[in-house]
Amino acid sequence: MTKIPHDLAALIDALKSTQQSLPMVPRWKKYLEQGPGVRAQNTLQHSHALTLIGTIAIQRMGLDGEVDAGFLLGALAIHDVGEGELGYDTLYIDKDASQDLKEYLAFEHRYESVPEFAHLQELFLLQFALKNPVNFPDDARSVMMKLAEHYRLEALVFEALERWDYLLFALEQYVDRENELVLTQVLRHQVPHFERLLVELPSLDQLWTPELAAFAQRFLVKRVGKWIEQKGE
Repeated sequence: MTKIPHDLAALIDALKSTQQSLPMVPRWKKYLEQGPGVRAQNTLQHSHALTLIGTIAIQRMGLDGEVDAGFLLGALAIHDVGEGELGYDTLYIDKDASQDLKEYLAFEHRYESVPEFAHLQELFLLQFALKNPVNFPDDARSVMMKLAEHYRLEALVFEALERWDYLLFALEQYVDRENELVLTQVLRHQVPHFERLLVELPSLDQLWTPELAAFAQRFLVKRVGKWIEQKGE
């Protein structure tokens, strides 16, 4: 059998792994059997939906020409590759810098042989750029420092969209299944972050609208003290 060029072999291997692994990683796992449950969603579905959300949000927020759309959408598409390699999703409440590092190293291991790795590394690290965790390797921290300087707006929009995606999924479960538990817990986590992000990203009010914010406040007030979430549940 004639060997194909090494760079193509590395690319094929990486893409195959991503395509095969992402559908195998369930999200929202602890909610599947709680109460009315949630729709089964895997990480490939999430990544696809988030990329579409990014396309929509750029228009809705009036950011066309303001953000580097290609860079942002690439970051959204690649951001969970590490979870696919690890074989599991981490629930929001359990996320921390040590888990972020595991996902980065898994991504790096899978894609470092692809010639365009430096660009893919930038795309993957955008999600962590504004935090720049101290436990990451020095080369990754250097990349994140540059991203925070040159792609700050994209990093802010990335964070906002990931949080909005959490909310959209929880709202879907509330509408389709009357699942109050998942919406309550998602809102408790995300409302303070939406309000914080509005300060630096005023156009977020096209997603986190005044009407949606008012709905969230009414919803949470009626459920004070219910379904208090704990780490490691």
